[in-house]
Amino acid sequence: PAFMSPEQARGDAQDIDIRTDVFALGVVLRDLLAIDDAGKAPSDRALPIDLRTIIAKAAAEDRDERYPSVNDLARDIRRFRDHQPIEARPPSVWYHLRLFVRRNRAMVAAALLALTLLLAAVAGTTFGLMRARAAEMQAREETRRFQSVSEFLAKMFRSPDPGERG
Repeated sequence: PAFMSPEQARGDAQDIDIRTDVFALGVVLRDLLAIDDAGKAPSDRALPIDLRTIIAKAAAEDRDERYPSVNDLARDIRRFRDHQPIEARPPSVWYHLRLFVRRNRAMVAAALLALTLLLAAVAGTTFGLMRARAAEMQAREETRRFQSVSEFLAKMFRSPDPGERG
């Protein structure tokens, strides 16, 4: 009786189908993992949210909210075990991204390292370019000043009267 689905407990024979077995398996799984009816593990070791979601879907009071077959339940358990997105959970970008990172830690770490190096190279190049432009502007200013001094000295040497200033 502890593993009976609500439709079994009511005696609704026409409502009993494979989802009744899914309910029983969900209750067994919940009991094996020591989860209370509120979906929380009473022990200090909290279960991952995906596993609690799988159990909640399998043991849902409304049979239409349960997995349609034992194979669907087993597939979601395998997906959880393999760090794949489970079907019982609504899809979201962050959820899929988190699981992708968990499955591909080395590749993601390498990609982040490459991205960091690329950003450092771009920052270094930009900084170098800014310094080069500042140096170019300074050189142009100095060239302009030297040309002014040079023109002034040239005029002084061309004039027969040293007191005359062109």
